[in-house]
Amino acid sequence: MSHKFTQGPWSLGKGYKIAKNHAVCCGPQILAKVNGFGYPISEGWSEESEANARLMANAPKLLDALEKLEQQASNTFHNNPQLVDAIKNARDAISEATD
Repeated sequence: MSHKFTQGPWSLGKGYKIAKNHAVCCGPQILAKVNGFGYPISEGWSEESEANARLMANAPKLLDALEKLEQQASNTFHNNPQLVDAIKNARDAISEATD
């Protein structure tokens, strides 16, 4: 699907001091710098900021996988009451990420 956000692939920042392990990049472009904890306030590296950046960098892949799973589940399991809520939750998450 086509979305308004920067098309990937996105990655965890590598190689640049300002981006290394705590920035979300698309090629050489920094999309987001994920601040850590410490001094100066909200600056620098931490394990948590690296984990947050890694999650954000994989957001396009996660969205794509969820869209494909939701579509397949809707076509295959639409009469399965145990999956109705899961499919609705997937649709809600996709909508929040793309609207």
